[in-house]
Amino acid sequence: MSEQTSQPRQQQEPPGRTGETTPAPDHGEHSCAGSGKLTGKGAITTGSDSGIGRAVAIPFAREGADVLISYLVEDDDARETASWVEEAGRRAVLVPGAPVHVLPASDDGSHVSGARSAVTGGSPVL
Repeated sequence: MSEQTSQPRQQQEPPGRTGETTPAPDHGEHSCAGSGKLTGKGAITTGSDSGIGRAVAIPFAREGADVLISYLVEDDDARETASWVEEAGRRAVLVPGAPVHVLPASDDGSHVSGARSAVTGGSPVL
């Protein structure tokens, strides 16, 4: 039976910074390959400067979606996420300061005010 290893326990005051995490987390930067399933779509993600949000933004981009990256104040982390999105050949739109506000559906079925057109003319996938 092989010995299982895990990430060491650690605590950061929110908001956390990816650069302060040891060992560095795997957000799929080198392990995720896309297949174009989201080509022509736009993805709206929150908290995607780091952590689970980054681990979602990268695969969305590798699947072909442009990605809106909403985050609080972690500008360096957000720019790094954007660079991974752009490396996948997709457009990254950074929205600092607060999460995107989710509003009731409008006549066209959009759930996120003002953000859809900032990503693409297509419907958001998240």
